[in-house]
This record gives sequence, structure tokens and C-alpha cells, in this order.
Amino acid sequence: MLKILAVFVLCILGRVCFADTSSYQCVFLEEYQLEAGKLKLNKGSVAIGEHFSVNRKTGEAITPSSVIWPHSEAKVKVLAFGNEENSFISTYESKAKNNGAFIATLRIEEYSNGVNKPFVVLANYFVYTGYCK
Repeated sequence: MLKILAVFVLCILGRVCFADTSSYQCVFLEEYQLEAGKLKLNKGSVAIGEHFSVNRKTGEAITPSSVIWPHSEAKVKVLAFGNEENSFISTYESKAKNNGAFIATLRIEEYSNGVNKPFVVLANYFVYTGYCK
């Protein structure tokens, strides 16, 4: 019984059981699309409310949203790991049909105060915002 109580106390006070520092847990809140040189809010976007995870070391989308990361063979690169002064930044590159290219950039404001860290994704002519934990 004492062992169970000790584990419970460690979980509550130290967040040992629930903290996952190896990945960000994120949710999309807004989607914008570039139209005639202006960003237009897409209120009915299927991305709104979608969740995804990002590995903090590799930048890989662990549970990728097919809306944003449809290219499973994308080359992923972490440009900055983020800290109390800088954002986490990663890029996703892959080929598209007819010799085209797909690129997405993810920026998470790691330095932001609080648990929720704002993010922005630039993917072709779409802009997505939300927060990560």
C-alpha cells in the first residue's frame, strides 16, 4: 500500500507519470488560405480541432494529420530545438507531381510563458495556427 501511495505522490507532485517531454502535443485552432494576395480565414476547415504530435528531437510528426502532412516520405529537418529564448522550428520537404515540391514549416514558440505554446504552420499557400503542450 505504501508503494502505491508513493507512486501516486510522485505522479501528482513530480508529474513523473504524465509528463512527456519527448514530444509536443498540438491542436489546430485556425486555418487561413492565401487568396488574391490576402489571407482568408477558413472557418469550416477540416483541420480545426485536429490533434498531432511532434518529436522534439527529430521533428517527425508522430501522429500526423493527413490534412497537413500527407507526404509520408517527407524529409524532416529540425532547424532549432527551442528554449527559453527561441522557437522550435522544423521543415518538411517532399516531391510533388509534375516536378513540383511540397514544403511545410512548423514554428512552436517554446519561449512563450505558460503551458500552451502557440504554433504556426506554413504549408504551401495555407497557414495554420494553434497551440502545443
